[in-house]
Amino acid sequence: MTCEVTIGTFNILDPVFAERHKQPQGLNSQGRSNWDSRGPRLITCIKNSNLDVICLQEVSEVSKKYFEKFTQDTYVILWSKHQSRHDGVAILYKKDKVKHIAFKKFPSEGLCASYVDLQEKASKSVIRVASCHLLGGPAKGPVHSGKIQVDKYVSEVEKQESSQSYTLEAKIFAGDFNEANLQSEKFQALKGYYATDGSSMITEPDKNRKIDWIWVNSRGFLNQLKVVQEDNLSDHRLLATKLTLPIQNSDVPPNQSQPTDGSKIKRHPSSKTIKPLQSSVWQRFKAFFLNIFKAIADLFNRKR
Repeated sequence: MTCEVTIGTFNILDPVFAERHKQPQGLNSQGRSNWDSRGPRLITCIKNSNLDVICLQEVSEVSKKYFEKFTQDTYVILWSKHQSRHDGVAILYKKDKVKHIAFKKFPSEGLCASYVDLQEKASKSVIRVASCHLLGGPAKGPVHSGKIQVDKYVSEVEKQESSQSYTLEAKIFAGDFNEANLQSEKFQALKGYYATDGSSMITEPDKNRKIDWIWVNSRGFLNQLKVVQEDNLSDHRLLATKLTLPIQNSDVPPNQSQPTDGSKIKRHPSSKTIKPLQSSVWQRFKAFFLNIFKAIADLFNRKR
């Protein structure tokens, strides 16, 4: 017997940032926000995705209320604000699929993140889902250091609260990491303990790169999940995966999903109850050539 949970992450492009940074996906023909027409299309995309849990970035309090109003029949939304910006991150979870156990916010300069512990109603399995938005752009001191941001992020999610009486079957990091290079030091705290599903889907089409990620530490398996979505809903695209967890000592079918970098997934020092995902020769082969291609592309862009 298994438990399946589908998870997505999506930077929706805040209307204020769309105008400020002249993002065409968020502007009308007069160069002003097109939220009146784009907002309903985002709602349709989220509903049609039918995902169990969706992590959103660049969600303002106004946007949060908007999503709450039009998705409340299906989803509950939890929101956390950036420390020094008007927007934040949100987690939507399907109320007929999972039950909310705990929610924690930990916004700090350079990082906006929160997590929710959810119990899948049928199996009683508990997972922790964390949504994040890391600062991008050139380094402007420690708060812009991707490594420091992710280290802080992992440290918070890995904490075992003294009042916590349940076992976590999976820990999931999802969000806009503003990083396309899997070899970046930004991912050091995740690699070796967490895996992605191997998807190379471009999530920032204008720059032809993937900077949105879903990382999982679990004894289960991941499957790539394709979500039908319109173009130009945002400057990002919705990324999704399916986590399959074995329950009641049942076996999970093999060869379903592997980590993108091909490394053997170890247990995180503080994750005593969570076993690793599996690795594969094919994923090592695929990641090796993907990294070579990215390195050549980066070299070509620098010469230009």
